[in-house]
Amino acid sequence: PEIVYAGSSVSYDARDGHVFRSGDRGLTWRAIRSDLPSGLRILKLVVDPNNPRRLYLVAGVDLFTPGAAQALFRSVNGGVAWVRVGEALGAIMDMDLDPGTPRVLYATVEGVGSARALARLCEEHDAYRWLCGGVAVNYHTLADFRVGPGEYLDEVLTTSVAALIAELHRMRAGNVRG
Repeated sequence: PEIVYAGSSVSYDARDGHVFRSGDRGLTWRAIRSDLPSGLRILKLVVDPNNPRRLYLVAGVDLFTPGAAQALFRSVNGGVAWVRVGEALGAIMDMDLDPGTPRVLYATVEGVGSARALARLCEEHDAYRWLCGGVAVNYHTLADFRVGPGEYLDEVLTTSVAALIAELHRMRAGNVRG
């Protein structure tokens, strides 16, 4: 692509993430003046292949920056203005766009490592209740299901989280309250 982006920090242990843009396939670069909050350690920057002005950025902790803010941001104007998205899901650790449908964003969320934790979230948290579609969740069923068709569960969970994030984007864009 002609337009490419990069996220960077001054040093390996800095929490001063900046986004850079090149309009000539990486031959020259310029820093984008943006409204990203300070204290970020950029872990990943993804560009929508259908719209090079739509960017997603994951900021978070790593081995050298344990106190960095964890968040997912989206920009629709080439990195000038950013909006934090997916806050209701907790600390988002990684994300990527679906290669076949770049409007779908997949994310992994910190702290949901057990069937009991997921069952509790489905009972207590609006975002996870939405994922479950109002169906009661039993942690034994979740644990059994995770052990059996693990790949299918990963696909279903990823698709559900992506749909939730897309719905949160839609609600936020229209100032709709769920």
